[in-house]
Amino acid sequence: MFRFTTVLTTVLIFVCSAPSLAQQNQEQTLAQQNQEQTLAQAFGGFKWNSQFEVAYDDIDQLLAMTVVNTGMSDRSRLKSEQTIGTRMTSGRNKATALEANRFYFEGVKKSDLKLALTKIRESLENLPQEMPLSELNKKEQLAYWLNLYNMTLLEQLVKRYPLHSLDDEIEDEGLLDAKLITVAGHPLSLNDIQQRIVYPNFSEKPNVIYGFYQGYIGSPSLHPAAFKGATVYKQLEKRAEEFINSNRGAQVDDEILEVSQYYRQATFYFPQLQDDLKRHIAIYAKGQFEYDLRNVEKVEIEIEDYTLADLTGSARQIGSGVANNQAGMLDAVVNGSGGQATGMAGADGGLGAQNVGVVSQTMQTRTANFGRFTPEQAEILRKLKEKQELAAGSVEIKDIDKVKKEKSKN
Repeated sequence: MFRFTTVLTTVLIFVCSAPSLAQQNQEQTLAQQNQEQTLAQAFGGFKWNSQFEVAYDDIDQLLAMTVVNTGMSDRSRLKSEQTIGTRMTSGRNKATALEANRFYFEGVKKSDLKLALTKIRESLENLPQEMPLSELNKKEQLAYWLNLYNMTLLEQLVKRYPLHSLDDEIEDEGLLDAKLITVAGHPLSLNDIQQRIVYPNFSEKPNVIYGFYQGYIGSPSLHPAAFKGATVYKQLEKRAEEFINSNRGAQVDDEILEVSQYYRQATFYFPQLQDDLKRHIAIYAKGQFEYDLRNVEKVEIEIEDYTLADLTGSARQIGSGVANNQAGMLDAVVNGSGGQATGMAGADGGLGAQNVGVVSQTMQTRTANFGRFTPEQAEILRKLKEKQELAAGSVEIKDIDKVKKEKSKN
């Protein structure tokens, strides 16, 4: 009897001391909030009057060679008898299959651009070792984070290619939650950059959501140019307008505003989802879509197309249709009409050796130490680094201003 009582008492103590599921969930939520606050604070400093500008012309050249810009959507739908063939991947949704810019994954996978992409990502990842991000103004910081995110995502997709659909990678968030890079000593995932750094530090700018490329047709498009600090907000405005006025972004059906699943990642900016999202979309709505919005009574997040936004096979068949209309461009690819694509494909339909060489030369310049800054800025940063090394790391960032003054006296 005595032994039974002792065992029973031990079991009761163990049961009472075990945390409940609700307590565990609460602890996990608090831990996540602390992590978000930590990252937001770690990368929250900036300098309003900073004159430092980061150069991204290596990214410009790479994207100009590998991205097919399909232009604004005309809301065309894939006809039932129309096929995409082997040259352009088709979305499962006929309303979205003719939309979104396309990336030449196959060409990059098979060329030296695969290595160039990794070198560019590494250069961006290591940039804070040359100069703390807090020395940049907010626009330069935003451009940096968007470019780093997009280059990291592209690198991962090229590694995993061939792919057809990204639903598992996006919905399960395996790709987005993996710690893929380290910036200023902080291991970061793509979700860390988007949700825990950019969103809280740019909380007044909902348009930042259109700067994150995720590789599938139903997400904002990748464009053939890097984000630049001087123009980043204008670039995001154009991306917002393009995405919202497309079948994959938003459409009205019987007084219901149907929007992309992508907006589930952006609830930070739309706490009152129905009203906030409708108001946001109305700012950019054009034509008939703008008129239809006036009668909307409900918002539903249900549009999806996780098909990889991929240009497959040879790109040689893309003709003059590229410049004007995305449906015309896809028709040119499907039907084999049109002449030689310029600037992207070589005579054999692959990425030309001369084009790859141009990117490689630019990449060598930009990925070198301090290569993303002007010669004058690079000299200032080198002198600061020398001081830091001599002082065993005791020189503070405010000494950048001192170095500038010393240089001006000489």
